[in-house]
Amino acid sequence: VALSSAGIYDGPEVERGLAFLSRFAATPEVASRSPDHFLYGHYYAVQAAFQAGGKTWARWYPLIRDHLVRTQQPGGGWRDRTCDHYGTAMALLILQAPNNYLPIFQR
Repeated sequence: VALSSAGIYDGPEVERGLAFLSRFAATPEVASRSPDHFLYGHYYAVQAAFQAGGKTWARWYPLIRDHLVRTQQPGGGWRDRTCDHYGTAMALLILQAPNNYLPIFQR
């Protein structure tokens, strides 16, 4: 995300960073292993995947989207160890990424 904010969208550093992130995609196993800051981490990871586009985005977003749909609470929010309001806000920011509303998602 830092590199894309600086206008650097390609290169070996970007590829290494994306390869590292791919190990933490939102699979049920990853979610159960890393409950602390899961949504915070995925908020930034989804930005990186969105900026990368292509296969990275096509793989990453459906995983986190489907995870969030599965874990949404009956009242409409999401749980987080920080607080449920925070969890809901982070989940909604992640889910809206493809809509390109936030300036951080714009190239």
